[in-house]
Amino acid sequence: MNILFLSEGKSVDYLNDCLLIGLKELYGNSVVDINKCHYLYDSCSADEASNNWGKGFKVLQYVPKNKIALIDGEDHEQLYNDNPEEILKYGVPIFKRELNNNDKRLFPISFAMPTVKVNFNKNKVKDTSSILLTDISKDIPFAYPRFMSGPSTYQFDNETDYYNEYAASRFGFTAKKAGWDCMRHYEIMGNGCIPFFEEMPFCPERTLTDLPKDLIVDMIKEMYYNNQLAPFSEHYEKYIDRFEKHFFENNTTKAMAKKFINTMTNL
Repeated sequence: MNILFLSEGKSVDYLNDCLLIGLKELYGNSVVDINKCHYLYDSCSADEASNNWGKGFKVLQYVPKNKIALIDGEDHEQLYNDNPEEILKYGVPIFKRELNNNDKRLFPISFAMPTVKVNFNKNKVKDTSSILLTDISKDIPFAYPRFMSGPSTYQFDNETDYYNEYAASRFGFTAKKAGWDCMRHYEIMGNGCIPFFEEMPFCPERTLTDLPKDLIVDMIKEMYYNNQLAPFSEHYEKYIDRFEKHFFENNTTKAMAKKFINTMTNL
């Protein structure tokens, strides 16, 4: 299969980049990106990469109607400046992250973790990550606000230390930010850590469809008992194998690209 991948190619765009990485993992050089997303390749220097969004962590340094798809990775629910019919009338499928619309021409899509960066470590040394919630939406109240203040996600100067913090922890705290989808959800799971996502019951049905939403909701309900939080360690052991299975089936860039291709093929 030959794929021509069109994008601006100017700077990091997590959704664009995750899908491109996954397609290249599946089809190699049969995928050509124009304009070239130069920041995804080894030829991009460390200094140049560090000037990108997120300091260059997460996705950098990697390389007929059902033949065309549009990808909308914006953090809001609006589609093309609130005038979606200008695009939808052509019948081209649109894949959107923050999707709260039942139009059958729109398809949900989410971020993913580059498969090569996954380190699903289950040998933990502590219950919770020190990375707490500082940059989150204030729309939904939290039962446990103590998780809402702490060091910024960008307290780390290199990706290895950032990932190691999650790899050492049983649970990592995450939440809605500008939008519901966030690379942090997948970085937590990709390091063998369970996302503690307290707002999940409020998430729209067609948003975050690739996350184990029901599993997260059931687990957190079970952990809260008489307004007390049950021990993290026992729930980690109970749930981690189910999170691992779901992650590898749905949340790597390779799994993301497979789902995208299957959706397009079946249109």
